[in-house]
Amino acid sequence: MTQSPLIDLHRENVRPDWVDYNGHMNVAYYVLVFDHATDALLDFIGLNQSHRECTGCSVFVAEAHLTYEKEALENDMLRISTQVLDADEKRIHIFHRMLSNNSDHLIA
Repeated sequence: MTQSPLIDLHRENVRPDWVDYNGHMNVAYYVLVFDHATDALLDFIGLNQSHRECTGCSVFVAEAHLTYEKEALENDMLRISTQVLDADEKRIHIFHRMLSNNSDHLIA
């Protein structure tokens, strides 16, 4: 499989309860936002709740890597750009980029 183009399927605001004592989004919530983007991708490609109910099959994360490039602040709108790097009958390898919706600066 060749790599897919970038697709933007998910946007999310940084919620006040996600902000730590430094005024930045806590590291745990970066993972949560990427997880929400993964759910959006799975829905987009048909690996959704209906598929799970019909087949009894689901997906799980086997490995994840995260880099932090820039802080996200309360109420920032985040845009997740997703690319499918590879897939086969049992695996899908995806790459998410978290961007500032206003400036396209890479956040994570």
